[in-house]
Amino acid sequence: MRHGESGNNILSKISDQVYERDRVAEPNLSPQGEVDSALVGEWLVANGIKIDLVLTSAHKRAILSAKHMLSKYTTKVPVHIMHQIHEVGGVYIKGKCETGLNVKQIKEIMPDIVIGD
Repeated sequence: MRHGESGNNILSKISDQVYERDRVAEPNLSPQGEVDSALVGEWLVANGIKIDLVLTSAHKRAILSAKHMLSKYTTKVPVHIMHQIHEVGGVYIKGKCETGLNVKQIKEIMPDIVIGD
């Protein structure tokens, strides 16, 4: 799973102009993105799929997607941030490259997450 629908995804459905004007580097998941991420977790659990480890980027939408997906598991699944996972060149917002959340921001979302080198 890449990530659930984000606020930026909704903007892109409105128009290219709105997307370019209003998108942000670290959008929240949309309500549908939260539901869809949890549904992935429900499907995995219902089908007996055990997850040993989740790897995610440092982007908010990916971390939140993992959190909602894993909320359906009764056992703790380790989540590791891999800074090598990101959009090529980062996310450009109005000419500035954004590469993800910082450690404090990540820990606010998932306190037990493991952050690599």
